[in-house]
Amino acid sequence: MNQWAGNGIVSYYLAPILKSVGITSSIMQAGINLALQFWNASLSFMGALAAEKYGRRPLWLTSACGMLVSFTIVTALRAVFAEDGLLTSEIPVDGIKAAGGATVAFLFIFFGFYDITFTPLSIAYPVEVLPFRLRAGGLSANLTTVFGAGLFYQYVKPIALEALHWKFYFVYTATLAAMIPTIYFLFPETKGRTLEQISIVFDGEPAETDAFRQASIAASVNDSMADSKAAVVDSFYSEKAWNSRSNSGAHSMCLQ
Repeated sequence: MNQWAGNGIVSYYLAPILKSVGITSSIMQAGINLALQFWNASLSFMGALAAEKYGRRPLWLTSACGMLVSFTIVTALRAVFAEDGLLTSEIPVDGIKAAGGATVAFLFIFFGFYDITFTPLSIAYPVEVLPFRLRAGGLSANLTTVFGAGLFYQYVKPIALEALHWKFYFVYTATLAAMIPTIYFLFPETKGRTLEQISIVFDGEPAETDAFRQASIAASVNDSMADSKAAVVDSFYSEKAWNSRSNSGAHSMCLQ
């Protein structure tokens, strides 16, 4: 899901996007890219701390809604620049700079919403919600899907962008819009729960029974080990007491 949120097209094609809205200086593009990386790192760290404080669902929903709004605005600005006659002498230079600055601002806002949830939780959340027996396979499937989407970005996106230009952005607008009801109806809250308690959220009473059964087995094993240790200690002291009495009897017989 995190590869279809629109972040890939901005990350891989940031320079062409900036150029398409009038920011053609390579130094300016490099500066914006550098600032964006610091912004991403800072917001990701804050999102990781906020996940346990505010919960996963509020962060997922806030992130998806904010990304949809900001990406829609970026798409609109990109569409304006794609119209015939723009970036020519017919358009005031100040207007071009203002629209370019607005595009950059909303790119930062878009990534801010992405960073607070998708960066820290894209791996952690699947691990939380998957049962133990499915956790390794589920995480492998998740990473395989992510890498497959990355392959798609590398080889298919350039063709689509060249053919559709800014209209290709509507694909991500649609996927972001689809994420909101998906998160609302299908993503459970895992804040403050252990992995055993999370399994009860999905599987109900059977999971609870299984959890209690495993806990009972562990308790029984611990009790058995404790009883065995107590038996060994009692045997040791009993043998020691018997030897002491035997030695005392032998000593008395020698005195007689």
